[in-house]
Amino acid sequence: VMPTSLSFSYTSGSTTLPASQNLSVTSSPPGSFTATASTTTGGNWLSVPAAFSGTAPGTVPVTASPGTLGVGTYYGQVVISPSVGNTVTVPASLTISAPLPPMLSVTPLKESFALSQSSAPVSGQVSVSNAGGGTVQFNAQSASDTGNWLTLTSSGGSATSTFTAALGFTVNPSGLSAGIHHGTITVQDVNSSAMFVVNVTLAVSQASQSLQLSST
Repeated sequence: VMPTSLSFSYTSGSTTLPASQNLSVTSSPPGSFTATASTTTGGNWLSVPAAFSGTAPGTVPVTASPGTLGVGTYYGQVVISPSVGNTVTVPASLTISAPLPPMLSVTPLKESFALSQSSAPVSGQVSVSNAGGGTVQFNAQSASDTGNWLTLTSSGGSATSTFTAALGFTVNPSGLSAGIHHGTITVQDVNSSAMFVVNVTLAVSQASQSLQLSST
């Protein structure tokens, strides 16, 4: 029987369950066998298909189901019983690790715009993601060197490992002098000191002027 042992791992709270593993059973000459699973700790987390029987060479699918088990290592075994010959016991373990803490991530960290003084406001967005586990809650605020040309569409939100939040913002050149203007978007994890600053640069060109001639 191969492999000679099985090892499963799982992060507590994760939606990704341990992948099933197969035991390969061979015999000479070929013969029938049954397979049963049992555990010594943690309840019935280890299983094979009910009343499983097969013919060697063959495979036995083995599944580990963490359920509500806490952090720790749990033990069990799969017993292969051939119709002729000795039984084979394959030890199995399931290791459950603590969930990863939330980890704030923001991209991109630089944004640039080139507009004229008469341009209409334009929109943009940065992505706020969670590179860890659980849910990251964040606050956001904008600041600009002149006036209030950089504004946010929301003041915060949340992100998970499978959901990235879009933080929208608006750039409005109205009333600005021609030249280079600088602004920032600060994104702060509510529950930690993690913080990202997005630098926003706005190049404003002078609005074109029209000359009107009149005849007398």
